Amino acid sequence: MTTMATATHDFIEQMGMALQHDGMSRTAARILAMLILSEEPAGLDEIAEHLQVSKSGVSTNTRDLERMGVIRRSTRPGDRQYYFSVADSAVNRLVENHVARLSQAAEAVQMALNTAPKKAKVSRERLSGLSYFYGVAIRKTSDILEEITGKKPISRSAGSTLPASQKRPARRPA
Repeated sequence: MTTMATATHDFIEQMGMALQHDGMSRTAARILAMLILSEEPAGLDEIAEHLQVSKSGVSTNTRDLERMGVIRRSTRPGDRQYYFSVADSAVNRLVENHVARLSQAAEAVQMALNTAPKKAKVSRERLSGLSYFYGVAIRKTSDILEEITGKKPISRSAGSTLPASQKRPARRPA
Protein backbone atom coordinates (compact mmCIF):
# COMPACT_ATOMS: atom_id res chain seq x y z
CA MET A 1 0.00 0.00 0.00
CA THR A 2 1.32 3.46 -0.87
CA THR A 3 1.67 6.12 1.79
CA MET A 4 -1.39 7.94 0.37
CA ALA A 5 -3.44 4.72 0.29
CA THR A 6 -2.42 3.96 3.87
CA ALA A 7 -3.32 7.48 5.00
CA THR A 8 -6.69 7.23 3.21
CA HIS A 9 -7.41 3.83 4.76
CA ASP A 10 -6.40 5.05 8.22
CA PHE A 11 -8.59 8.17 7.93
CA ILE A 12 -11.61 6.13 6.87
CA GLU A 13 -11.14 3.62 9.69
CA GLN A 14 -10.46 6.26 12.35
CA MET A 15 -13.49 8.31 11.32
CA GLY A 16 -15.55 5.11 11.36
CA MET A 17 -14.62 4.50 14.97
CA ALA A 18 -14.88 8.16 16.05
CA LEU A 19 -18.33 8.77 14.57
CA GLN A 20 -19.54 5.38 15.77
CA HIS A 21 -18.89 6.59 19.32
CA ASP A 22 -21.02 9.62 18.46
CA GLY A 23 -24.02 7.49 17.49
CA MET A 24 -23.50 6.83 13.78
CA SER A 25 -23.13 3.30 12.46
CA ARG A 26 -19.53 2.38 11.67
CA THR A 27 -20.37 1.65 8.04
CA ALA A 28 -22.17 4.99 7.63
CA ALA A 29 -19.20 6.78 9.19
CA ARG A 30 -16.77 4.99 6.87
CA ILE A 31 -18.92 5.91 3.85
CA LEU A 32 -18.96 9.55 4.94
CA ALA A 33 -15.19 9.51 5.44
CA MET A 34 -14.66 7.99 1.99
CA LEU A 35 -16.90 10.61 0.40
CA ILE A 36 -15.04 13.40 2.22
CA LEU A 37 -11.89 12.23 0.43
CA SER A 38 -13.57 11.61 -2.93
CA GLU A 39 -13.02 14.25 -5.60
CA GLU A 40 -16.10 13.05 -7.53
CA PRO A 41 -19.43 11.53 -6.46
CA ALA A 42 -19.18 7.77 -5.89
CA GLY A 43 -21.67 5.05 -6.83
CA LEU A 44 -22.87 2.19 -4.65
CA ASP A 45 -20.60 -0.33 -6.40
CA GLU A 46 -17.52 1.85 -5.97
CA ILE A 47 -18.26 2.49 -2.29
CA ALA A 48 -18.96 -1.20 -1.58
CA GLU A 49 -15.77 -2.29 -3.32
CA HIS A 50 -13.57 0.35 -1.72
CA LEU A 51 -14.87 -0.28 1.80
CA GLN A 52 -15.26 -4.04 1.31
CA VAL A 53 -18.86 -4.06 2.51
CA SER A 54 -22.04 -5.37 0.93
CA LYS A 55 -23.89 -3.28 -1.61
CA SER A 56 -27.08 -3.63 0.48
CA GLY A 57 -25.21 -2.32 3.52
CA VAL A 58 -24.01 0.66 1.49
CA SER A 59 -27.56 1.27 0.24
CA THR A 60 -29.03 1.22 3.75
CA ASN A 61 -26.34 3.45 5.19
CA THR A 62 -26.41 5.99 2.35
CA ARG A 63 -30.16 6.38 2.95
CA ASP A 64 -29.44 7.03 6.64
CA LEU A 65 -26.75 9.57 5.75
CA GLU A 66 -29.12 11.29 3.32
CA ARG A 67 -31.81 11.50 6.03
CA MET A 68 -29.22 13.06 8.33
CA GLY A 69 -28.48 15.62 5.62
CA VAL A 70 -24.74 14.89 5.42
CA ILE A 71 -24.64 13.40 1.92
CA ARG A 72 -26.60 14.03 -1.25
CA ARG A 73 -27.68 11.75 -4.08
CA SER A 74 -27.24 12.59 -7.75
CA THR A 75 -27.56 10.91 -11.13
CA ARG A 76 -25.74 11.14 -14.44
CA PRO A 77 -27.43 11.41 -17.83
CA GLY A 78 -27.95 7.98 -19.37
CA ASP A 79 -26.95 6.18 -16.15
CA ARG A 80 -29.51 4.60 -13.81
CA GLN A 81 -27.10 4.37 -10.89
CA TYR A 82 -27.14 6.83 -8.01
CA TYR A 83 -23.98 8.68 -7.01
CA PHE A 84 -23.23 10.16 -3.61
CA SER A 85 -21.22 13.12 -2.41
CA VAL A 86 -20.84 15.09 0.81
CA ALA A 87 -23.52 17.73 1.29
CA ASP A 88 -22.34 21.31 1.57
CA SER A 89 -23.90 21.52 5.03
CA ALA A 90 -22.49 18.20 6.31
CA VAL A 91 -20.46 19.67 9.18
CA ASN A 92 -23.38 21.85 10.27
CA ARG A 93 -25.72 18.85 10.26
CA LEU A 94 -23.29 16.72 12.26
CA VAL A 95 -23.01 19.46 14.89
CA GLU A 96 -26.80 19.98 14.92
CA ASN A 97 -27.31 16.24 15.41
CA HIS A 98 -24.80 16.30 18.27
CA VAL A 99 -26.70 19.16 19.93
CA ALA A 100 -29.93 17.19 19.53
CA ARG A 101 -28.38 14.15 21.29
CA LEU A 102 -27.07 16.36 24.09
CA SER A 103 -30.53 17.91 24.42
CA GLN A 104 -32.15 14.47 24.71
CA ALA A 105 -29.78 13.56 27.53
CA ALA A 106 -30.36 16.94 29.21
CA GLU A 107 -34.13 16.39 29.10
CA ALA A 108 -33.77 12.94 30.65
CA VAL A 109 -31.58 14.34 33.43
CA GLN A 110 -33.99 17.21 34.03
CA MET A 111 -36.96 14.83 34.25
CA ALA A 112 -35.08 12.67 36.76
CA LEU A 113 -34.13 15.76 38.77
CA ASN A 114 -37.73 17.00 38.77
CA THR A 115 -39.01 13.66 40.09
CA ALA A 116 -36.20 12.83 42.53
CA PRO A 117 -37.32 12.97 46.15
CA LYS A 118 -36.14 16.08 47.99
CA LYS A 119 -34.46 13.91 50.62
CA ALA A 120 -32.34 12.09 47.99
CA LYS A 121 -29.62 14.71 48.35
CA VAL A 122 -26.77 12.67 46.84
CA SER A 123 -28.80 11.72 43.76
CA ARG A 124 -30.08 15.26 43.35
CA GLU A 125 -26.54 16.64 43.60
CA ARG A 126 -25.31 14.21 40.92
CA LEU A 127 -28.26 15.03 38.68
CA SER A 128 -27.67 18.76 39.20
CA GLY A 129 -24.06 18.29 38.15
CA LEU A 130 -25.13 16.41 35.02
CA SER A 131 -27.75 19.05 34.24
CA TYR A 132 -25.10 21.75 34.54
CA PHE A 133 -22.72 19.77 32.30
CA TYR A 134 -25.32 19.24 29.57
CA GLY A 135 -26.42 22.88 29.72
CA VAL A 136 -22.84 24.07 29.22
CA ALA A 137 -22.18 21.46 26.51
CA ILE A 138 -25.30 22.49 24.59
CA ARG A 139 -24.50 26.21 24.83
CA LYS A 140 -20.86 25.79 23.84
CA THR A 141 -21.64 23.42 20.97
CA SER A 142 -24.37 25.78 19.76
CA ASP A 143 -21.83 28.62 19.90
CA ILE A 144 -19.47 26.57 17.72
CA LEU A 145 -22.28 26.00 15.23
CA GLU A 146 -23.07 29.71 15.22
CA GLU A 147 -19.39 30.52 14.61
CA ILE A 148 -19.15 28.02 11.75
CA THR A 149 -22.35 29.11 10.02
CA GLY A 150 -22.53 32.75 11.02
CA LYS A 151 -26.16 32.13 12.04
CA LYS A 152 -27.89 31.48 15.30
CA PRO A 153 -28.87 27.82 15.77
CA ILE A 154 -32.50 26.91 15.16
CA SER A 155 -33.01 25.90 18.78
CA ARG A 156 -31.04 25.90 21.97
CA SER A 157 -33.62 23.69 23.63
CA ALA A 158 -33.10 21.67 26.77
CA GLY A 159 -30.43 22.75 29.17
CA SER A 160 -29.70 26.04 27.46
CA THR A 161 -31.07 28.14 30.29
CA LEU A 162 -30.40 26.71 33.69
CA PRO A 163 -32.57 27.56 36.68
CA ALA A 164 -30.68 29.48 39.35
CA SER A 165 -30.69 26.39 41.58
CA GLN A 166 -28.63 24.51 38.98
CA LYS A 167 -26.10 27.20 38.13
CA ARG A 168 -22.66 26.78 39.58
CA PRO A 169 -21.56 29.52 41.91
CA ALA A 170 -18.91 31.85 40.55
CA ARG A 171 -15.39 30.83 41.49
CA ARG A 172 -13.85 32.85 44.23
CA PRO A 173 -10.44 34.34 43.53
CA ALA A 174 -7.64 32.52 45.35
